Amino acid sequence: MVSRPLLTGTIPPRSSSSSSQQRPGRSTTPRDDKSDDYGVHGFLRYGGLFLTTRSGCRMARWVYESPAPGQTRECAGYSDAGRRLTDAVQLGDHDTVFVPTTDVGSFVEEVLGSLAADIVVISGRTAKAPVPDSAAVSRLLNHPRILHWFCQNTPLYVPHDPRHPKLSPFPYGLKESGKAVLPQPPGEKVQEFRAAFLGALGKEKTDFIFAGPLGTTGGWRGNTRKGIPKSGMMTPSVYFERMANSRYVLSPDGDRPECYRHYEAIGLGAVPITELDPYSFRHLAPAHTVFNNTEWNVRALEKKLDRTPKVDKNMVFEGYWQDWCEGAAGTKLNWRAEAVGLDSTGNISMREWMAASAWLNPRDINHISS
Repeated sequence: MVSRPLLTGTIPPRSSSSSSQQRPGRSTTPRDDKSDDYGVHGFLRYGGLFLTTRSGCRMARWVYESPAPGQTRECAGYSDAGRRLTDAVQLGDHDTVFVPTTDVGSFVEEVLGSLAADIVVISGRTAKAPVPDSAAVSRLLNHPRILHWFCQNTPLYVPHDPRHPKLSPFPYGLKESGKAVLPQPPGEKVQEFRAAFLGALGKEKTDFIFAGPLGTTGGWRGNTRKGIPKSGMMTPSVYFERMANSRYVLSPDGDRPECYRHYEAIGLGAVPITELDPYSFRHLAPAHTVFNNTEWNVRALEKKLDRTPKVDKNMVFEGYWQDWCEGAAGTKLNWRAEAVGLDSTGNISMREWMAASAWLNPRDINHISS
């Protein structure tokens, strides 16, 4: 189990020499697949930073943005001067660069031709964006200096070459703030999730399938949500409580294949029942995600689904996806240190941890680290 010193910021300082060493803030405790609480320890092991739609901005070593006139910056608030990429000479081998989906073409034109380092590119955007130019995507994927490209919603944004060997999915994540399909005042939605995450620790599941509220948006492939059961509107606290009590959550496509609901379910220990393609969204397989679902009758589903599915809750922490990306790229990568809750000395930054994710009271600490 994760030890309490991790909470006090007393882990050893980060080494500036070898990136092959274990990343600070990660536990060396071996995984116990028989433990139902394994996922909750990610709260400490991964620095406590939840995965959101803007985690790529926060995690990557560099951020490249060249927004068109009138277009908002995806990484506003995260791309400080020391991380803004303006020239290819800034890049070193194994660096990670976040490039919003809308800026892929600009990145290819302005940076790719001058690359002298082997790098990894991560792309995504919170709002639905236009499909990048296929010629630019081909140049990016086939450039010898690009080790790998991780992109959100690959069937939507890379439809012409979805099985390229250097292309992998990148998670969409939780909603950071604002309104979703639930009636709520403006605020940090990830904080609502945090409270539900902590409140669900150690609790038994009492329900099997949760058919929560769904928006009016139909599927991105032109299909509709006709025949898919759903509940009425509810407050975020009730929504998350209902989800945490359930083993499965109905989670059909919206205006894109991926959605917040997949990650809300996983973080609360529920399996999302989706229409997702198992190859394009293979990153969600560890959550035992139900792929390519066409059966939305709850009673019929109850007869064929595993009664006690196991869900890796670590999948809602940024650090999990750093490890996942390194596995897909086949090498250690350079990330922004603060993305795993570390301060400049390599210790856990409790101020940033609390501001960006959650504060644990003594009761929560005792439960997680016991």
